[in-house]
Amino acid sequence: MPVVPELQNAIDEGAARFVQIEDDSFSTVLSELEEFAYSPDAITFIVHQGEHPHLFCLMGEAVTQPQLRAALPAVSAILRKYYNRGKAGRPRDRVREKKAQNLLRKPERKGEMAHALAKGELAKDYYSAERYVREVAKRNKPKHGR
Repeated sequence: MPVVPELQNAIDEGAARFVQIEDDSFSTVLSELEEFAYSPDAITFIVHQGEHPHLFCLMGEAVTQPQLRAALPAVSAILRKYYNRGKAGRPRDRVREKKAQNLLRKPERKGEMAHALAKGELAKDYYSAERYVREVAKRNKPKHGR
């Protein structure tokens, strides 16, 4: 199905997806949801607590850009509450971090630790792991003066 060029660009970049559902009988769960949750001039936030929680945003066609910007703090608050995403960015790889902490307790050189933590065989993987070891070591260093 053809979409507007702005959306197609976002889809091509992997930043968006587009789904169209044909529902001539108006009998799907989405139709029922629209019946009580939809408003043409508002954004409705739906948190689905399934196997993994999901956040859906149902936007009316009259929603403005200022309304979208004003809703961003609400999205952040929902992500903090339901998804433990208090900070921006990628969540920490707790397994890798624990492995790095265990390696730092041993009398090994950081280069050997980086080799053990590298996610691939390329030089860039080794250098990335080396930076990661330094970062974990810095984070775990005791803070003096407090």
